[in-house]
Amino acid sequence: MTIKNLLTLANKRRVAFLLADAFVFVLSLYLAFLVRFDGQIAPRYLSILLAVLPLAVGVKVTVLAFFRMYRFSWEYVGMEELVQTVLSCAGGSLAFAGMLFALRHWPAAVGVPRSILGVDFAFSLLGIAGI
Repeated sequence: MTIKNLLTLANKRRVAFLLADAFVFVLSLYLAFLVRFDGQIAPRYLSILLAVLPLAVGVKVTVLAFFRMYRFSWEYVGMEELVQTVLSCAGGSLAFAGMLFALRHWPAAVGVPRSILGVDFAFSLLGIAGI
């Protein structure tokens, strides 16, 4: 089996959505920090943002995959898909918050302002629903 056969059109589309979602999660966390600090992120918090960013993206993409967001067709989106999108974004944000709590002895996790979590959820939901 060749690599060309492995990457069917459906798989390419899933990978494209996964990368777009990862970009949305990066952007939403960055914007949440910008909003929290009125457009001026202090160097201390910028280093915290860069430290927790891979954790946030990894956890949220995993939760979206768990909720099968990459399995249904977006051509015919209805209320069921909208509810699933909201639940998966909420689950991803809650899982990220849970990971920060579980890693509370990690200095970067302790330094994340808690107000970031709600703003990040709002931006994530807007971005994922917008895609």
